[in-house]
Amino acid sequence: MQNVELVPLLEICEPALSLEAQWWSLEGTTQADKDKVEKIIHAFEGCPTPHAPPNFMIPETFSNLQWEAIISNHIDNMKPDESCALWGGYGLKVSGDWSLLPQCCGTLSDLKGWITLKDFAQSFPLTGIKTTDDFVMEGHPCPDVYCEGEDVYFKCDDDFESFVPPHKKLFSVNAFELVNAIQKTEERVRLLHLRINQLVGSFGVETLSHLLQE
Repeated sequence: MQNVELVPLLEICEPALSLEAQWWSLEGTTQADKDKVEKIIHAFEGCPTPHAPPNFMIPETFSNLQWEAIISNHIDNMKPDESCALWGGYGLKVSGDWSLLPQCCGTLSDLKGWITLKDFAQSFPLTGIKTTDDFVMEGHPCPDVYCEGEDVYFKCDDDFESFVPPHKKLFSVNAFELVNAIQKTEERVRLLHLRINQLVGSFGVETLSHLLQE
């Protein structure tokens, strides 16, 4: 039996992971940019260590100070209720290894795509192959998905973009295990909503839930 996990992952701005001198001297880098990065580094008491490559962290581990630094960096000069969901998404971990990671432009609102996939996967067991075009992510590229028997297959092969980091071009997970993993993640995200909404006073808004699910 596979051990399948769907893990919420939040993207950390790369300059906060390694204080490379060239970034600080880049043309167009303002003092405000540097201050936001330094706020993250201060909150994490040093450069954060990613939980998943290349620069993803599990948000449930964050303190209030770390959440405030991440949210401040994300919303930049916008009003908190005008920003998109936090950058990142959901990593699929199979038997302890990352099989699928969030891609470019992915956000934590990508949970809705996984919920759609959960509903699709519950149509097992199947005879023949069943495909879906409804597994859609904010991030790109996005794998093609199909079911066969009691397995869900992910095809990470795109004609125009490469998956980063490189992914196995085709892998499968047991549909029962995947559905269970997605259900557990829905509860994890519900608790994250409660967690970040404890910080509304710091940002002068009534809710920050849109940062997790637009």
